[in-house]
Parts: sequence; structure tokens; C-alpha cells
Amino acid sequence: MAKSLAYWAFETLNSKLNPNSASIALKDYNSSLGVSSSDYPSKAPLLLLGTRMATYVAALELSAFEDPRFPAISSSELPLLSVSVTLLDNFEPIDDPNDWEIGVHGLKVKFSANGRHFLGTFLPVVAEEQEWDKKETLWNLLRKAGYSGVSRAGTLDFYNKGITEGWMDLTRYEGLKCGLDYKEYVAARKELEG
Repeated sequence: MAKSLAYWAFETLNSKLNPNSASIALKDYNSSLGVSSSDYPSKAPLLLLGTRMATYVAALELSAFEDPRFPAISSSELPLLSVSVTLLDNFEPIDDPNDWEIGVHGLKVKFSANGRHFLGTFLPVVAEEQEWDKKETLWNLLRKAGYSGVSRAGTLDFYNKGITEGWMDLTRYEGLKCGLDYKEYVAARKELEG
């Protein structure tokens, strides 16, 4: 599934950057996305998939072409790209801020402080890629959520207090990451075109 979504990300970028190229419609690609054949006994799975795909495509387009932090992707950059998609699963609330493994778990923090709401998440690969230990990951997670009211030294105490007092939720989760480079995308596209 994640590999299919990575393919679909390339297909979306390609059709947006090269409007004259033939686009492979979702109906032509749905079996690889987990919907059996083109004969649907129930429309519910297709609608669910379609809704999720529409949301996924909209988020991808926003990120690739409209994120003010980065220049928009150009068609000349497409062959230089690789796309990774991480499917998230096994979300578990945790009571101990150290009850997770670097490289295995992602983290999501949600809390309110000083009349504001804060929410941040890191995928399972982030701490490992950044070479952070657990404490540094937790501190950076607060920064990502937009909160700067705690020192690095006070990070674990802050989490423990928030979880114990019930004003903070900390969740760990796992992810399956799959990627695709442009060469793999082109090969898959040729196969789908027959």
C-alpha cells in the first residue's frame, strides 16, 4: 500500500507538472491500492479509498506547489525526486515519556498550556535520522508543537507532570515506510500502461 501511495504521489506530480501527459486514472490503479478488481460488491471501500486519496492528493499538491517555506517543484526536478510514504499504525497512549524505541516508534504530543493548544508529531524515522536521544527527541517534539516554555533539562519532568496531571496526551505509533525513486516510477508506469 505504501509503495502504491508513493507511486501515486509521482503520478500526481507528473500530471500537475506535465498537463499534456496521459494520466493514469485512479480506477486504473485501484487494485494496487487494496481495492479488489473493478467489480465492487460494495461501494464503501471505494468511497473510503477515494476520500483518502483525494485528501492525500490535495495535501501532496499543497506541499509540492504552495508551501510558502519552499520553492515550488518544477518539471525539471521531477527526475531527481524520490518519494517516501509512511503508513501509520498501532497508536498507543503512553504514561511514561521513555516508553518508546528510537527507529521503531513515532510520537505525538497534544496538550494545552497558558490558554493555547499544542500538537506535534515525529515519524518513527525522525529521531534516528537526526541522531537524537530520547530526551532530545521529546524536547524537539515540544518545539515542533510550537511550545518553548521548558528547558532541555526540564523536558522529562514537564512530560511526566503533564501526563500525571492529565493535561497532556503522549502517543507512540509505528510506521511502515516505503519509497520510490523516479526510475522506479517510470518503470511501474510503463507496466501499468501495458
